Amino acid sequence: MNSPYRSTRALLLLCFPTLWFSRVVNGLGQEKAAFPQPTYEGVWAWKQRVARSSNTEDSNIQNATATDVQVSYRQDICHRYDQVRRGEIPLRDALIGLPLRPLMRVNKFFRYTDEEGIHPLDPGLMAVMMDELARRAGFTWRESFAVVHALPTKPVSFLTNETDDEGDALTFTDLLLWSVETHDLSINWWDRTLERLEGGASFMYPWFDGSIIMVRHMSDPVVDEGSIDLWNWLRPFDRGVWLMTSTTIIVSAIAYQWIEYLSGHGRGRTWWQWFLDNLYLSAINFPQNYEFEPKSFAGRLFGVSISLWALLMTATYTANLASLLVDTKTTTFVVESMDDAVTANIPLCVYENTGADAFVQQKYRQARRIPFDSELGTFQALQEGQCEITVAYYQNWLGFAQQKAYNPTCDLEWVGRTVKTIQSGFANAVDTGDKCTSLIGNVLDVYLNEMEETGFIEDMWDEHYAKSQDINCDAVSPEVLQAQSKQDAARKLVSQQQPRSFWKRHQHPTSQNRRELKAGAKSAAAAGATAGSVETDADASQMTLNQMAGTFVLHFWLMGSAIVIGYITRFYKKRGHHVEAWMSSSSERFMASFVPNKNDTAKTCHTTAPHHHNTTSTERPGDEESSGEQQQQQQQACLVAAAAATTPMTKRQRRRHNQEHLHDHHDAHESFDNDDEDELRQDLHETQQELSQTRRELQETRQDLKNQ
Repeated sequence: MNSPYRSTRALLLLCFPTLWFSRVVNGLGQEKAAFPQPTYEGVWAWKQRVARSSNTEDSNIQNATATDVQVSYRQDICHRYDQVRRGEIPLRDALIGLPLRPLMRVNKFFRYTDEEGIHPLDPGLMAVMMDELARRAGFTWRESFAVVHALPTKPVSFLTNETDDEGDALTFTDLLLWSVETHDLSINWWDRTLERLEGGASFMYPWFDGSIIMVRHMSDPVVDEGSIDLWNWLRPFDRGVWLMTSTTIIVSAIAYQWIEYLSGHGRGRTWWQWFLDNLYLSAINFPQNYEFEPKSFAGRLFGVSISLWALLMTATYTANLASLLVDTKTTTFVVESMDDAVTANIPLCVYENTGADAFVQQKYRQARRIPFDSELGTFQALQEGQCEITVAYYQNWLGFAQQKAYNPTCDLEWVGRTVKTIQSGFANAVDTGDKCTSLIGNVLDVYLNEMEETGFIEDMWDEHYAKSQDINCDAVSPEVLQAQSKQDAARKLVSQQQPRSFWKRHQHPTSQNRRELKAGAKSAAAAGATAGSVETDADASQMTLNQMAGTFVLHFWLMGSAIVIGYITRFYKKRGHHVEAWMSSSSERFMASFVPNKNDTAKTCHTTAPHHHNTTSTERPGDEESSGEQQQQQQQACLVAAAAATTPMTKRQRRRHNQEHLHDHHDAHESFDNDDEDELRQDLHETQQELSQTRRELQETRQDLKNQ
């Protein structure tokens, strides 16, 4: 049959550098002749044995050739497929009486040794599942299986039988694609990936949750209940915030003093005493005891700014202090995803050449990857500090969490979100026309679904975890860990019962119910913190200067605006004083143009007297006397009015006069109120002198009138 699939299969057989021979127990009945027995150890193990053995006459060594690895042990079951297609037998009965030839990988789920064969008491999960499938479907497998051990570290060339140091190392994908081409089934927890699907592998109903997760140490805060913390009141803010707060208090005191100086307040005391008073007001404002009393607009804007700053600082301090004083067992995790770990350059332990390893290399090429040849090796490296995170499979982690070999101090925890959800299970070749191998997968899918629905798979996992558990992390106490370091003794694992089956993976604990995040961290991305570092609870909760920068910037911006407004007000106020002086002098000149001089007024009053004496001669003597008295009174009133008109205005009188003519009454009134006590006393003294001078002039005027 010349098909593209057949050509691809032949190409795969020629290109894979190393493949294993399988050890097969004698088959039953008529199937035995069609199933030859290759050597078990395979090409790689054979080359190692040749190197250390001096017995070159060994028949197994002489018969093992590179071409033997191309032998296929898949059976032709197309006659069964035709019976199902014609409806002669139901699909679920298509494998009855058929001895399947699976390739079993030796691991913790299939316990096998060359000397004893399959473990009689604990064969492993995969053997248990194969036995149950054989019972339900009616096939056999224990008399016709092959086994394969771990991957070799170096590939082997088919053509030369020599180690190829320049070739790529074999991967589990290579093993899978070869195994499905040469056997009826490949029994392992194979990850369902695109590369494997394109290579011709068909995956059955998953029984293993191969989701990729991250595991790391969990660090709880160490609380010493016997000690007294004298500095707990400093914990809400870090050092940078406290230094910036102290600087803000001092700068605010200086700024307020300068703003008040620009507005003309605060005179009558030394600058140092004035600064100390303002520093006190600024300091007590931090706990929201506002005592400033600004009178200018700029000062009031400053008051709004510093009161708002104090409100924000106090609210943040109170909330963070309250959260720190509450005694809760909260674990701070910064790594929330694989992207976080890669960005922080955290070393990752990975199981080499697995699907998880291939995924990390393909999607996270910049990852700091440290490969190991086993899952146990990755967890041991994590305990030894060679890496901070190990990349693990979810289903395996559920068992490892309760095993001393993997989690000896119960201090490991699954962190972050699931890196990738993967379905894992058995596999075979996609073949519907050559040997009809796909029929085997179709039949087993029916029974695997049935085993899931009846709860067999979940019960199987529960039993497996119970057998493998050798430590109860739920009951670990500090007394049990006294021999360890203080840091290790403080680490605890809050283990949770996880779903055992793949189809309950949606019940995985989410980030919300597995842990709490402190406000200062999340931000995970958080302000300069290294994601891979182990943080204490206090450090994770302290507000940093980057987080509080907005509060300080707002206050300094408003404070700067207040200072600018103060300068603008001072400039216009000085300009107003010049206008006031000009209007005062102009007013005096204007009034002088209408009020006559004192001497001119006196002359005018004197010249009127003869005019009144030269009246008509027809008046009687008595009338002349009364008329003379009236003239004398008029002349005296004229002189008094002239003296009052020519009397210079006092400083206070000029100010009041100018205030009536100025348009800006508020500025004039404020200027008047800003005069200090010395100026008022000097003004009063000048007024008294001017009044005395006026009295003397009036007395002189009266004396002149009497003399006349």
